[in-house]
Amino acid sequence: MTGDGPRLNRRAMLAGLAAASATPVLANAPERSVFPQPRLARPDGSARLTARPLEALLAQAQLGGTTGFVALDAADGSIIEALNADTPLPPASVAKAPTALYALDRLGAGYRFTTHVLATGNLADGTLRGDLILQGGGDPTLQTADLAALAQALVRRGLRRITGPFLTDDSALPFIREIAADQPPQAGYN
Repeated sequence: MTGDGPRLNRRAMLAGLAAASATPVLANAPERSVFPQPRLARPDGSARLTARPLEALLAQAQLGGTTGFVALDAADGSIIEALNADTPLPPASVAKAPTALYALDRLGAGYRFTTHVLATGNLADGTLRGDLILQGGGDPTLQTADLAALAQALVRRGLRRITGPFLTDDSALPFIREIAADQPPQAGYN
C-alpha cells in the first residue's frame, strides 16, 4: 500500500498512547490498596455507605472538580446516599455496565460486530485498480492488531498496490456532532 506522508507503525502508535495516558493514570495513585469501610447504621436503622462522612472521603481522595452520585435502594428505589444529585455531570464508567446488559438483551450473546474490507475494482498482478474501503460495523473491541490482521489478509491475497484512494465507511452508526452542547470539551464521549 502506498502513501506520501511519514509512516506510523503500530508499535510507535501504541508507545505514544501509553506515554500520553500514563500521567493521568498515575496522578494521586493510592500508596496501598483501598479496603471498604465498615457500614454503620443510621438512627432510622438504614445502612450508611461508609464509616466516615462522605465529604471526608472525597477530600482524602483529592479528586478535584465536581463529584456527584445517587445510590438507590434496589428494593424500593429510595435514595440511600446522594451528593450533588442535581448537578449535571458526564456519566461515570459504571454507566457501561447497563449499556452492556442492554446490548446482550437486545442483540444476544452470539452477536458479533463485523468490519469489512471492500474494493471498487479488480485485483490483477498485485494491483487493485480502484478504491479500497474499510467498512466499519460499530465494533467496540476493534483494535490496532485487528486492523493489522485485515491488512495482512489483503497481502496474503496478493495485494501490493492500490490505484484509487483508501476510504472509510462509518455509516453503520449514526453521526451526531455532540451529545449535549453543555458538556465540557474534554469529555471524550461528547
